[in-house]
Amino acid sequence: MKKLISGILTVALGVGCILGVLPSETRAAGNLEPKTLYLHIGSPIALSQGKTVSVDGTNPDLVPVIHKGRTLVPLRFVSEFFGAEVQYEATTRTGVVKVNGKTVQFPVGESYYLLDGKKMSLDTETLNISGRIFLPLRAISEDVMDLKVAYQNKVIAIGDQAPLGSDEVDVIKERIGAYVKVSSLTELKNYLIQSKENYRYLTDKSTQTDGAAAPAPAESPSRESAAVEGESASQDNAGGAGDYSTTNTQVEGVDEADIIKTDGRYIYMLNGNVIHIVKAGEAMELAAKVSLEDGYPQEMYVDGDRLVVIGSRYEGDVNPEARGDKTVEDVVRIMPVYGKSLTYVEVYDISDMSNVQSVRSFEIEGSLTTSRKQGDYLYLLSNLNIWNWGDGEIRPMMGENGKLAPMPIDDIMVMPGRPAEAYLTLTAINVAEASEAVSSETIAGSGYTTYMSNEAMYIALNSWYYDEDAKLDIARFTVSDGSIGYAGSGQVKGWLNDQFSMDAHEGYLRVATTYWNQSEEQNENNLYVLDDGMQISGALLGFAPDERIYSARFMGDRGYVVTFRQVDPLFVFDLSDPTNPKITGELKVPGFSSYLHPISDTVILGVGSDVKDVYVKDKNGKEVVISQQTGGIKLSLFDVSDMGKPREIDSLVIGDRGYTELQYNHKAAMFKGNQSLLAFPASLSSYDYKDNWEGALLVSYSGNKLTELSKIAAAQVTEDGYYGGFGQRLVYIGDTLYYAQGHVIRSFDSHSFQETGNLDLR
Repeated sequence: MKKLISGILTVALGVGCILGVLPSETRAAGNLEPKTLYLHIGSPIALSQGKTVSVDGTNPDLVPVIHKGRTLVPLRFVSEFFGAEVQYEATTRTGVVKVNGKTVQFPVGESYYLLDGKKMSLDTETLNISGRIFLPLRAISEDVMDLKVAYQNKVIAIGDQAPLGSDEVDVIKERIGAYVKVSSLTELKNYLIQSKENYRYLTDKSTQTDGAAAPAPAESPSRESAAVEGESASQDNAGGAGDYSTTNTQVEGVDEADIIKTDGRYIYMLNGNVIHIVKAGEAMELAAKVSLEDGYPQEMYVDGDRLVVIGSRYEGDVNPEARGDKTVEDVVRIMPVYGKSLTYVEVYDISDMSNVQSVRSFEIEGSLTTSRKQGDYLYLLSNLNIWNWGDGEIRPMMGENGKLAPMPIDDIMVMPGRPAEAYLTLTAINVAEASEAVSSETIAGSGYTTYMSNEAMYIALNSWYYDEDAKLDIARFTVSDGSIGYAGSGQVKGWLNDQFSMDAHEGYLRVATTYWNQSEEQNENNLYVLDDGMQISGALLGFAPDERIYSARFMGDRGYVVTFRQVDPLFVFDLSDPTNPKITGELKVPGFSSYLHPISDTVILGVGSDVKDVYVKDKNGKEVVISQQTGGIKLSLFDVSDMGKPREIDSLVIGDRGYTELQYNHKAAMFKGNQSLLAFPASLSSYDYKDNWEGALLVSYSGNKLTELSKIAAAQVTEDGYYGGFGQRLVYIGDTLYYAQGHVIRSFDSHSFQETGNLDLR
């Protein structure tokens, strides 16, 4: 993939009672030849010896293509895979292959090649696609490499033996053909038409708003570049550290957006359509105010001299009657549209607080799903419902500085055999360098739960339909300095509780799901381990029947899962053998933890709710439990040093009834490690709801003991006595805590919790 301003991808019991991997849960690899290379038209990954490999590690856009009725494959990948030596002569634009004592030359753009100087004809010309030489499949495989070739239903087999029966084709399609690139607008149109049962309205004709139509891309797969076999430049990233809080994230090195940020000098507060930048210190003061008039800002990042704001905006209604009967060829109108939603990214230079300037403005059609930031690159995930179109364009619109254009056709991927529901778009934006060029990939698929490691992003894609197998697709995309590449997908059964239900470790992805067993009419829970090819290597199925997962956390070779119905079982998993995950221990305590946080290698903090039984007297006067209701906010410390015997070593319940955003949003927590301090916003009330309190709770977990240190009551932020306010968060800088709520920020000593400052930004 080319270097990006944005790189875009648009795209699915107790111990001893555990079942092994069911036969239906994993598909055998068939009788695939171990020394055979398998490819799929349109797929950026190949299969050999049971493992998936990238067709081009430096350019994840490259795929086998059909050109003038012939299959073309990348010269370097196929040749080097089978041990040939490949060179490129830039002056003559010729690829040179040396193998089996032969020297073969392939001039770019010519319909011939030279075999030891003898001119040999080709069925079609060689192409330069994104800086790589592509040439006819059989010419390089059979004529040059002396290999056999089989081709069936877009599946290619190359090797000394290349059997390709229907069973092999099915396996290969499942492994590397789940997501493929479309080669033309017509192919994309036909794919959408085949999905027409998914829409209320679909027609071959489409209206078009006034103005020039976006030009349709060429049908040819060739994309000329300045140099064949070229390399893109790399860029170093830098970061800093200090005694101040950062957003509570899942993965070290992968930042997550929030509504409050600090860099140790300033505190950045997103309040409605304004970002207030407050200079921290004994006397807080407003350093800058950034007005965000266009759209609805939702979250932000701060890194060095860059402030990154992410939000959404909505373009005005479209009157269907004003469209008339204008049509445009090769597009599909799904249904009338009354407006358009867009996700935007605005990057500001904050090196001079007296003159904050926007240095980059990017938009993509669709709604914001989530984002991550690694180094200088922002990774943005957005969803666009396909039936939201009506203006004559079936591709997502994207661009910078208000200039939107359809996503390039050769950057769009679809799921053959699966109807389209939405476009899922993964965008990578260099926030430090505004001049970096744009590249894109897109896939038709709807996904929400996302986990990102330092090497890859995993997206759980929902199916548009429900079936008794309840399969969930998980797609893996490599991410590196703004380059995004599809790297395979796998399937598990059930659904995910949140992003913490996925975790990558030493080449394996661990996934915890809850599954509704229709035949038993109850929930079941599963834990899967997927290998680097996204295939199931091991699993535990059916634990904790009739409950569901409320929280999960993975730490190295261990996993921890909390389920709940009447009590809170904490399961401990030994994942040291990816082919044979085991439950080693189980602990049942009242209530449940909806968030798990590692305090150390052997102690886990749980935050959730206490649970009370509701009793009635039966006809004999005996009290029986008829239901349960949640009570106060419950914190627990679990000792997991003995994997077979997890223990709750301490617990703390705050309030008769309680609620905190931390129960569903981990970013609401502030941890001050050197004081073993946890702080988070909360609301408490009495059983009869007559006594209510709102503010921040401060809890110590020092010495494996939970202690409520203080309650900081929320400030009154409206004349009618409303407490709280938008964006309640706590951050610290040095020994000072800052409690932000709406337009009010107050400072406190982190030891005495006495208020030291107050700033009202209204």
